[in-house]
Amino acid sequence: MKELPMTDQIPRPSRRRLLSGLAAAGTAPAWVSVNTPAWAQDEPRFSGDDFEQAHRLLFRPAEVLDALTPEKHPERYDAIIVGGGIAGLASAYRLRKRLVPPLEREPQLGGVSNSETWQGIEYALGAVTEYLG
Repeated sequence: MKELPMTDQIPRPSRRRLLSGLAAAGTAPAWVSVNTPAWAQDEPRFSGDDFEQAHRLLFRPAEVLDALTPEKHPERYDAIIVGGGIAGLASAYRLRKRLVPPLEREPQLGGVSNSETWQGIEYALGAVTEYLG
């Protein structure tokens, strides 16, 4: 008859490995509901910065700037907030009793705190855009 090992001889997983295993097991039901793998999309969609626009502005500034029609704002402002990120929004809130227009290049406010959903998975559009491993 084979002798059973003592409890101090049984290898135990590290706390990190145990918690990551529990996390993976907890998401298992979610994977069943995903019909298509995330990498098998019909049409890739990029909603980040438009690098082509930045390159046109860098290499052909006259062409880009001549196409724009400046807006006339005869009003005088107490201050101008550049950027609708969290700092710009906080500043606008603090200065809400003054005449302070926010300037934002994107169609929605929020800056790097924005997020989107792709195939049921929410992800941040924030400053971290690349995994450097």
